[in-house]
Order: sequence, then structure tokens, then C-alpha cells
Amino acid sequence: MRFVHAALANSKEVDGIKKSYLIEEVIDGKFVKYINNDSPELLPMENGDQERRAKFLAFAQHVQYFKTESVFISDLQGGDTLLTDPQITTDP
Repeated sequence: MRFVHAALANSKEVDGIKKSYLIEEVIDGKFVKYINNDSPELLPMENGDQERRAKFLAFAQHVQYFKTESVFISDLQGGDTLLTDPQITTDP
């Protein structure tokens, strides 16, 4: 699993307005929220494959915290192989 590739695109100024857009890879298949950012508990999954991915992501959070002693990524969501919109949690 990996995070989607993303980019920021800026438009030319038209009538004094310049717009910015966040562009991400398309996540094929069903969108799944694996781990919320308000609880360490795994969310209920629809099938065994989703549950295995959720457990792996929870394990990865523990490794991140163990290795850095202060940081881990939460709010894990996406598809079967791509994740998007992470929240980085750290101790100030």
C-alpha cells in the first residue's frame, strides 16, 4: 500500500481571480475508511481482505511511533492499494 501521488495546480488569473486545485490519483474500487483519527480501534470491515489491510495499517502505526518516538500517521483511508488524506499526529 502507498499514498496517492498528488499535485497542486494553479490557474492563470482571470478577472482578478486565481484558482488552485489539488489533483490526486484516482482510487479504483470501493473507498474504505480503515482507521479513524479519533480512536485507536479498527473500524468494522466488510470482508477479510479489508480487515487484514486495516490490521497491517494499525501495525504500521505502532512501528512508526516506535521508530520515531513521537510521530505516526492516522486517519487511514482509501482503496485496496492506495491511501489518501492522511493525518500526521505528533507530540509538539
